[in-house]
Amino acid sequence: MNIMELGAVGELVGGLAVIVSLTYVGLQLRQSNNLAKSTAEIELGRMYMDYARLGAEGKLSSIYARGVPDDTKVSEEERVRLVWALGMYTHMAQAMYRQAKRGLLSEADIEPLAFALVGGIEQTDMLRRVWDQNTFMWSSDFRAFIDRKRNEEPEVEWLASAGGPVALWDTAREPMPPVS
Repeated sequence: MNIMELGAVGELVGGLAVIVSLTYVGLQLRQSNNLAKSTAEIELGRMYMDYARLGAEGKLSSIYARGVPDDTKVSEEERVRLVWALGMYTHMAQAMYRQAKRGLLSEADIEPLAFALVGGIEQTDMLRRVWDQNTFMWSSDFRAFIDRKRNEEPEVEWLASAGGPVALWDTAREPMPPVS
């Protein structure tokens, strides 16, 4: 073999090495993206559980049941606890919305959060006041997303007919109909 033939073989081997390296990097990126999505889904589950635990433990579930339909039926201290709990929920929803915007969650993953938040805003004077009067608390794109959801009548109509956001916690009622 002369130097020209050796050069051609070297170029071929070098080209194949580049293809193999790029394939490996692509596989690593796919695995990394899947891991990030999985981590976001796990975090979503943890946030749901933490929030559910907050409602299940202590007096918050009682405060929620009385205060969400009519916040005049709770004491000032209970109202403050309720506002903090609802604020926690709205910020959890915003965090998950941001994960969806980054491609780590799908809109279907955050739909239940958005659905419950919209129902709470539409059916709860206290949450509606907090949402409408404190625009600085949430990013403008998240507010626009939720406000678009507020205009999607089927979910809001179902929630109103089911008795408002309290119905989400009431297992004695009929099961939630599928949302199309």
